[in-house]
Amino acid sequence: MKNLNARRREPEIVAEAVSALRQLGVSLKTEQLSGERAHGDAVHDGSATVRLDGREFTVPFDVKLGLRPSTVGLVFANLEGGLLIGDHISVAVGDLLRSRGIQYVDSAGNAYLRGPGVLIDVRGRRAPERSPGAGRKASPLFTRAGLPVVLAILNQPHLLDAPLREVQAHTTVSLGSVQKVVSFLHDQGYRSTESADAGRWRRLYDGWVAAYLAGPRDDALIERYSSERSRKDLIGALKEVDATPSGEWATYLAGYDISPVTFDLYVHDSVGSVVQGARLRPDPDGPVVLRRPAWAPRTEKESRATNLWPRMAPSPVVYADLLALQDPRADTVAKEWRAGG
Repeated sequence: MKNLNARRREPEIVAEAVSALRQLGVSLKTEQLSGERAHGDAVHDGSATVRLDGREFTVPFDVKLGLRPSTVGLVFANLEGGLLIGDHISVAVGDLLRSRGIQYVDSAGNAYLRGPGVLIDVRGRRAPERSPGAGRKASPLFTRAGLPVVLAILNQPHLLDAPLREVQAHTTVSLGSVQKVVSFLHDQGYRSTESADAGRWRRLYDGWVAAYLAGPRDDALIERYSSERSRKDLIGALKEVDATPSGEWATYLAGYDISPVTFDLYVHDSVGSVVQGARLRPDPDGPVVLRRPAWAPRTEKESRATNLWPRMAPSPVVYADLLALQDPRADTVAKEWRAGG
């Protein structure tokens, strides 16, 4: 979930976390990984060794900035059994991390560290005040106007080298927004060739997911619904409606080992045919969720022409909707989905 400006702050955040732990009598030494090395199925920023009273243990670590309860699912998917180093871990985010066995430390000294003979649990410290960064070029990638452009390029990387109007045809935004994002990506060294830096693209993918979960996903909500149909009949009806599956509903249709409890759907046009076809009724706690997509219908048509899977939302959207459930069952499938690209 790292945007380009955030990456520049990572060494500073790590140094502050090391200093905060030192005040608690805990030594934290980090070793940055050169290149990309994997721990399990995930790629991490490095390894961290925690020492206290002669005892020590080593775990992989990731640096994440600006975590919220809505975006903490990204950590669940990638860092089980590891250490999160953050700028500020709120009490709510800390509770979620501890519930999944993820250790953490932040710049303020909030920390949860648990190893052989070691237990540190500090909560509720306020985030340190920071002066605004001067001279930094603001990234357009994860703004409201930038997100649809980044999504189109993540879905079809060759668009990075396509005419701007072709890129725009896959989005819901202006040509000017497309130009800003494409130029910024070019300036930052993004390329669509096979030799492109996979880690760079992975960060862009996770950054998009984090930004989408932080607000635009909620803004895209049309309505939640339930149905009088049995679950079996509802599944049959939803397969026939003119809507694009996402989340666990999409992965179920793609053959993943999950039995959907929720049904995320994106609707380009009128919701009337979907509501009538599945016999839905508004319900704030209903399992069927309709949202407006941030991509154009053309994106789905081209994806279906080159993919054996059924109609579904772009990969980052499916992944985000899985993480948003904050359900271990969905987290497992999210990991598999992310590993599959």
